[in-house]
Amino acid sequence: MKKIISFLVCLFFLQGFAQSLAWWNYDSLQNMYSYSLGINRVDGNGNVYLLYSATPERFRSYTFYIEKYTPQGTRDSNFGVNGVLNLNTLLGYSSSEEPPVFSFEVTESNKVLLLMGTPNNGNPKLLRLNEDGTVDQNYGVSGTKQIYTDPSKYGKHYRSGLYKVGSKYFISHNYSDLQDKPKAEIGCFNETGELLTGMFDQGLKQIDYGSAYAYTQIQSMVVSGSYLYVQGVGYIGATPNSRISRIETASGIQDNSYVYNPNLNISFNNTYIFPDGKAIVGNSTSVSSSRTDLKLKKYLADGTVDTSFGTNGELSLGYPWISLNFSRIQGLPNGDFIVGIAYVSTASSGNRRNALIYVKSNGEINSSFGGNIPNNGIPIPGFLGLIGYYGYNTSFTLKPDYLMVTASRSYMGTGLATCRVNFNYSTLSADEVSKSYAFSFYPNPVKSVGTLTVKDNSEATISLSDSSGKLVFRNQVFRNKTEIDFSTLTSGVYYLNIKQKDKESTQKIIKE
Repeated sequence: MKKIISFLVCLFFLQGFAQSLAWWNYDSLQNMYSYSLGINRVDGNGNVYLLYSATPERFRSYTFYIEKYTPQGTRDSNFGVNGVLNLNTLLGYSSSEEPPVFSFEVTESNKVLLLMGTPNNGNPKLLRLNEDGTVDQNYGVSGTKQIYTDPSKYGKHYRSGLYKVGSKYFISHNYSDLQDKPKAEIGCFNETGELLTGMFDQGLKQIDYGSAYAYTQIQSMVVSGSYLYVQGVGYIGATPNSRISRIETASGIQDNSYVYNPNLNISFNNTYIFPDGKAIVGNSTSVSSSRTDLKLKKYLADGTVDTSFGTNGELSLGYPWISLNFSRIQGLPNGDFIVGIAYVSTASSGNRRNALIYVKSNGEINSSFGGNIPNNGIPIPGFLGLIGYYGYNTSFTLKPDYLMVTASRSYMGTGLATCRVNFNYSTLSADEVSKSYAFSFYPNPVKSVGTLTVKDNSEATISLSDSSGKLVFRNQVFRNKTEIDFSTLTSGVYYLNIKQKDKESTQKIIKE
């Protein structure tokens, strides 16, 4: 394995905000014919994992790598070889073989959990790695747990995806049955790869648009707050019909009141759906042969345009000396959101660079963020330029007080740039993103009775489920403050879900 050298850069920007850490790797990638992925994940200790693949020349198989960085942005020398793990070598694949790696997450125990397939039929399996990059031999059989293995149900297996919500792992799965009919389902697993039978139908949920369709396939899934949004496509002959469904991650119940909005598409990263069902859609619009502007449109949960956002529901950003190219969106728990872009300053060198824009929920630009990108020499408030040239943002991981961004870099050496971007917003908890910003629960851990308090006197509903997804109670109504009795419940992890006005949050509760 060729050693990849990482460079750490500390950068400080205007108005008190800091892009606290930025680093990039390019020594081995600059001679590669191509590379892809660039997915980052952050564990409970702030360590950063980066998964990507690269090929040295055309028509060669990909080699997959995982890098591990400390919270300070330096390579963890105890992981792999000097912080870099060659998955092909680890798994025994030759240079002409490509391991089918679908995606990965970092578990509650700070271990890497990879979703993979088998070379012949793509049968999904989970592979768990220790914190030093070695295979966890205590997991499954030699570190591997086979899933979706029922021989009376599954014929061939196709695309799969892994999505972590607290201690639950939702795995999408497209397959053909024994009659070679395409089907799709979602499984809810724990870290050990066992189905959580309290969710769905014994842990499995079929995605089927009905008898009018020849078959249904899952295209993409995203997690937002306490919901799993699933985009599938149903085929009537060769004609596809795409739609998005919303499923509660605590109970596994599909929210049939969620209105399908044909303007939303989560497969191509131009849509972000908030926990309350509101959504932002981003695109670039051509203004001239040398310039594009950014257009953002906001929808309410019922599919209508949110006219309180920007100008009649739209926000258009354009500058005479800058071309803006849309990349992706990341929502924040207070309703604001970050937009990733690539921009070209036509007044200077013309090199395309990566940046973030902080947009408030009403469509205003947060002028206290960024300010290091000039428009014909004048800084633009709300725009934060990142390291990386001729690239685009490929992966976001949101933490309580920062955003971890990985972007491609293909100017003066191909590579991947990773930045930890600090930001502030008043309503976010100091604990974890999934922790409520609308209520407080004390004590946690709890032995008998805990007190739940909301921030105003409006009506709220709460539901409680255990770690398997089984509901303890559902939709209890209260105002301001209520007590919850845990004394009769067994020790373990529970999830408390609260809905109040247009806010919704889920908090992990430990019962001692």
